[in-house]
Amino acid sequence: MVNTIAQALSSAGYDPSGANSYQAAGRRLESFAPDVLVVSVELEAHNGIQLAMRCSRSHPATQVIVMGPKSAALEREACALGASAYMARPLTPGALIKQLKSIADGGQRGLTRPPGDAHASSGLAATA
Repeated sequence: MVNTIAQALSSAGYDPSGANSYQAAGRRLESFAPDVLVVSVELEAHNGIQLAMRCSRSHPATQVIVMGPKSAALEREACALGASAYMARPLTPGALIKQLKSIADGGQRGLTRPPGDAHASSGLAATA
């Protein structure tokens, strides 16, 4: 899934970096401050929301998009803990790109569908 997301983002003009596990993403975040973190709720033994919180502490300017099953409770938790958006699966690359554009345009936190034009310069996608 990471490769699919990274390929779609690259095709849209972004500079993505991927990680296939919580540990790999955590190591990457030690030396890299992405503009946007795209993270799955399901990350092996860890919750992607934990990675989002870790990223927010070390890189407060990084915007976070959490992906997961359709769940009002998970969406509330993710946004309450600082995620810019929660996107329910199944999700298309086009929907993710629209969300990234919205964030780059200064879109509201928690908003999951608005259009926009600006691109974030870099990102880290972490999915299991």
